[in-house]
Amino acid sequence: MHLKLLIIALLAMTFHASAKDLEDQIFQAEKMIHLKNLVRAEALATDAYQEFEKTGDRKGLGEATFVLGLVHKSQKKTDEAINEFRQALVLFNSIDYYSGIARAKFALGNAFWGIGDTDRQCDMYRQSLSEFEKSKATEPNPIFWINPNYTSFEEMVNAFIDQLCA
Repeated sequence: MHLKLLIIALLAMTFHASAKDLEDQIFQAEKMIHLKNLVRAEALATDAYQEFEKTGDRKGLGEATFVLGLVHKSQKKTDEAINEFRQALVLFNSIDYYSGIARAKFALGNAFWGIGDTDRQCDMYRQSLSEFEKSKATEPNPIFWINPNYTSFEEMVNAFIDQLCA
């Protein structure tokens, strides 16, 4: 009986380590985007996506899809990026993951800006702020990549709205 419990505990720890490793892999993929190593970023995100798909982890799938959207936006594949940001948004909405929703909406706003769709761009920026507010109430320390010219996600989005949506 004790051996059976030990085996179950070890399996659970292995799964947890794998999930943590995949989260780290997503973080590394985002770092690769910032370092302009898009091939490596895409490979890391695609691999993580495939692993999250096996476990049915919707948050992980959303994160991997979001990062793939960032990669494709950086590669000027705007239609693919918009599709991936929308897929990430569906996944994040399905689990009420508000910081993910906020990031996906902001990224959609940036993608719409890239194709000159100012109305949808500004709508997504404003919606991202609303979702950001929800994340502060439900997530202890939501993490957002922000432009280094700003000190917070909220400040950055408000500046984009002021500059681009007036």
